[in-house]
Amino acid sequence: VTRPAKMSLEDRVEATRIRKEWGNALFRDHRYQEALDKYEIAYSVIRPQILTGNSEQQAVKPSNTEATQLKIDLCLNKAMCYKRLSRNQQDCRDCITECSEALELRSSNVRALLRRGEAYLELGDLDHAHNDVKKGLELEPENVPL
Repeated sequence: VTRPAKMSLEDRVEATRIRKEWGNALFRDHRYQEALDKYEIAYSVIRPQILTGNSEQQAVKPSNTEATQLKIDLCLNKAMCYKRLSRNQQDCRDCITECSEALELRSSNVRALLRRGEAYLELGDLDHAHNDVKKGLELEPENVPL
């Protein structure tokens, strides 16, 4: 098996897309932990890395819009898995982390704002929840779930 760091961006996108679809099938079957695991593997494939002289890894942001969209989708899918699992407050914090990562890639992503706002609400952080909903409504005033 070829390591992702040695694969071309196109090959990594294709491998990621396949793994994402496997995760989607598991999610549809309500197998949220398994779906989360598959999404984590998919994310590790698309996350570009280079090796430095001392073998430490550094993340490099891709310029490819398809790769970026896949990363956003995977972050949001992982966030939804954490939301559905809802085993404890850590799942809410992990949901927030995933949504925040998606928002770093595309700050106007309303789904990320909605999911993060819901997780903040679940944790009782009303100020952050309000801020996310407010920003989401500024971006999409007609969005009913917000």
